[in-house]
Amino acid sequence: MIRKIVLVFIFTSLSFSLNASILTSNQKNTIAAQINKFFDSDKGISYVYESSGNVLTCIINNDTFYNPNGFHYIYHLKNSQAIRKDHSPYHGHNFRRNLIVYKNDIYLLGGYGFFETNNNLEKFSFKTKEWDFVPTTGEKPPFIRGTYLQKEEFIYCFGNKKSGNNMEPDIYDEHIYQLNMDRREWTRFENINADFKNIKDPTEVYLNDYVLVIYSGFTNIINKKTFEFIKISNDALNFTYVNVRDKEIIKDENKFICTYSGAIDNAYLKITNDVDQLWKTHYKAAKPLVLEPNFFQSYSSYLMVFAFFAIVITLIWYYRLYKIIIPSKKADALYPFINRFTEIGKNKISLEELDEIFEINHMESESKKSKRHRMLKNIEQKYPGFILREKDELDRRKFSYNLDFQALKQKK
Repeated sequence: MIRKIVLVFIFTSLSFSLNASILTSNQKNTIAAQINKFFDSDKGISYVYESSGNVLTCIINNDTFYNPNGFHYIYHLKNSQAIRKDHSPYHGHNFRRNLIVYKNDIYLLGGYGFFETNNNLEKFSFKTKEWDFVPTTGEKPPFIRGTYLQKEEFIYCFGNKKSGNNMEPDIYDEHIYQLNMDRREWTRFENINADFKNIKDPTEVYLNDYVLVIYSGFTNIINKKTFEFIKISNDALNFTYVNVRDKEIIKDENKFICTYSGAIDNAYLKITNDVDQLWKTHYKAAKPLVLEPNFFQSYSSYLMVFAFFAIVITLIWYYRLYKIIIPSKKADALYPFINRFTEIGKNKISLEELDEIFEINHMESESKKSKRHRMLKNIEQKYPGFILREKDELDRRKFSYNLDFQALKQKK
């Protein structure tokens, strides 16, 4: 009896407070129905109703404020009452927005409504009782409707989806975006976390210390303190992705209850999971969630491709230089000498360098001259134009030798 009286009082007070704005009867009933689900006559505001895991309440200086998902209304939950704080007119629906508290101010980030997925940052003014758009700079996400995390002044969001409204294909953004709340500046990062890529339409559940990302077959549990995550099969959690989506999810600190219709007898089932216990059980499999990858992490795949092609090009160059330019048959008597020319890598050599290549420095002058002449003649016969003699520019009595390696390439 007492419970019914309290709920009637709450509904009455809500109806009165809702008259502060021009609302239709349907809008009044919708918000009143949502508010009524928050109260337990025995325990006051001990639990929070969440559909699809949306965060509906926030705490500022031990005061609990409620923002119904899809609306811009702000209620102060106190002594089993919901006190309307905003004086703003009806703003329309804004589902799947992120509810954020920073420096004792309430913000809404992104969301979907009126067939549009927005990327707005809105701040509630306790002074004017209105919502104000907050301008931001940097690499702003084109649309925001996904998972979000908060670490001091930084807000991270990823897995964003732009709805096609059943008229066009949905668009998914695989990047991670960081918003610096002090500077109001966005930074975009590559998402290198394979377990968080290509996830379509997940259900997020925001608990006291964890964020659950539930999708087809698996659930990723993110630890908000350590920014690590574990991946668990939905079978281990005793539910399926289809049954969890858009069903009633009741959270209590780090526990949550999923209520859905049974597959056989259509009876309502309640599955309770203690995430603290899940984390302890599966902690050895935890991985770091990389939210700000460095250059090498972001472009590792590109660097690997670049390195692969660099190796291939190097091998081709080596093959052409040492396998095609140089005679491949080791039995060729000229092979060692041609190889020495290529190792020097010069296009012009002196007489002394030529004699060193021919290994005739130890010979007498006439013998050296005879052997040199014979070697040059043999090379000219097999590789015409490879070695061209010319007079030295400084001393016209001496000669230098120009090497044309193109003559070798034409001779395989």
